[in-house]
Amino acid sequence: MLLEQLGVPLPALVVVLLAGAKGTGDSFYLGYALVLAIVASALGDLVWFWAGRRYGHRVLRLLCRLTLSPDSCVRQTETVYERRGAAAIVIAKFIPGLGT
Repeated sequence: MLLEQLGVPLPALVVVLLAGAKGTGDSFYLGYALVLAIVASALGDLVWFWAGRRYGHRVLRLLCRLTLSPDSCVRQTETVYERRGAAAIVIAKFIPGLGT
């Protein structure tokens, strides 16, 4: 979960689903897996929050450098954040590919 939250293209959802399936027979394992996934996700979000707060536009340009049109990526992302604010960040967490 932590690596996926940091932007590494890993199938974290599959791992979490497998952990949930394994936890059906063992409630302790299920609780442990849930807490571990939540902590890893929160740590990844905390790293991005700190980087965005401290470096802001530079972090966004770094992430958009990986796209086909970096300049329009930065402009579009800034426009979405200005229009939607925190709601854009919350909604992006539930849409695959937009979280990073």
